[in-house]
Formats: sequence, C-alpha cells, structure tokens
Amino acid sequence: MTEPRINFDRAAEFYDDTRGFPPQEETPIAALIVQAGQLTSQSRVLEIGIGTGRIALPVARQVQAVHGIDISRLMMQRLQAKRQNELIYPIEADANRLPYATASFDAAIVVHVFHLLPDLPAVLAELARVLRPGGFLLNCWNEHNSPLDKIRDERRITRGESPRRNPSHHHTQLIAAGWQQRAEYQHTFMREQIPLTLLENFKRRVWSSLWNLTDAELEQDAACIEKAIYEQFADPSAPIWTEETFHVAVYKSPQFRQKN
Repeated sequence: MTEPRINFDRAAEFYDDTRGFPPQEETPIAALIVQAGQLTSQSRVLEIGIGTGRIALPVARQVQAVHGIDISRLMMQRLQAKRQNELIYPIEADANRLPYATASFDAAIVVHVFHLLPDLPAVLAELARVLRPGGFLLNCWNEHNSPLDKIRDERRITRGESPRRNPSHHHTQLIAAGWQQRAEYQHTFMREQIPLTLLENFKRRVWSSLWNLTDAELEQDAACIEKAIYEQFADPSAPIWTEETFHVAVYKSPQFRQKN
C-alpha cells in the first residue's frame, strides 16, 4: 500500500520561521546551488517541493526560470505573496507524475524533500525523464549539530520511531537507480536557537513528524523534552549558537529510456 502524501498546508504560516536556515542565509545558499549546478542566466530549473520559495526565489534571480511542484496550495500562496518579478512557475502536482515534457530542464533541485516521498524510485525515474541528457540533480540538506536537535531525535528513538534519515540512505538509492555523484558542495553558517522555543514549537506541532501523534503522546513527549532541556541548560530562555552546514550533492542524470 502506498504511504499517504504529507501536505504542508498546516505549516504554511510558520514554515519560513521554523525551518533549516536563517533568512540571511538564503542568498549564499542559492549562490551555492547555482555554482553546484553550473547554472546560468539561460538555465531552466525544476524544484521538487517548491513550497514557500525559500530556495526558488533567490535562485530564480540567477537563472532563466524556475518551475516547481508542490501538493500544498497554501505553501505556494505564500510563495506568490513574496514574489516580486522573479520568473517562477509553481503548480500543484505529484513528484512521481511530473507534468513536464521529456528533457525539459537543465537541473532539478530537491531540498529537505526526499524523506517525505513515499515512492522515491518513481520520483527518481521522473526526474531522469524531465532532465536533459547530462542534466544535474541537486540533492540538498542541512547537517544539524545542535544539542536541541539531538534531544528531539532521542525522543523519536525512545518512542520506537526511526531517527531522521541520514542522507547516505538517499545516496544509496540514487546510485542504485543509475545516478552518478559528481561532487558535493557545502556552506557553513551559525544558527541561533532558544531551548524553550524548541519546546514551544514541539507543543505547536511545528514539525511534520508530530502531526500523527495523539494529544496524549504529544503531551508525554513534551514533558520528556522539557525535563531534558532543564537538565542540560542552566538558562533555557537564553539563545545558543551552533555551527550548521548546508550540503548540495550533485548527481548526473542516468540515460533515460523511453518506454515502448
């Protein structure tokens, strides 16, 4: 049975404030993606899970156009509200049934999305189809070193859930599907977090991993996280700074074979 899709409509209002990297890092991260993909002002780019445009908007200023798909209309409405004159074309669609012609794009960008896709092999086949021969897939993720992230992960393991997937898991699947890794680029930055804000966000069900928990489960987990925070931090209301890394792994598209 196919796993249900995860729709981020409920996160649209707070997504930009609670994910990945600070707003000031959007421009250097976009520049890193452009460099990694060898993108130019003539490049046509696809983003899977375009969301609120945190990646697409700054990238679009350096390429010909960015096309993107998402299943969340509210997330894309946020993108449209932030958009100025960037050439961005978001549409509602499934990643395993891309509504584009074969060999349409010079590069495809995937940021913090692979772990949400229930049928990754189908998505990889579609990406291979819509990329031009020799086109690049840019798989991007954050490497978290914060003790607050470790507290969240430890609670997942205690509950019997899997920890967040290591990107090497997706690398294995990409290689098995015929993709060839060409390079990996990194951008390091500092991220500010407040321990009590983590607890507040947990109670608000900010992260998609919390959406299926019952109220009783959420309350139990929140109590454990609160206990861990007060044990580890003398002043849980004071900000802490951690070094984080944004990764861009570059893969060359396999030869696409049209089905008879």
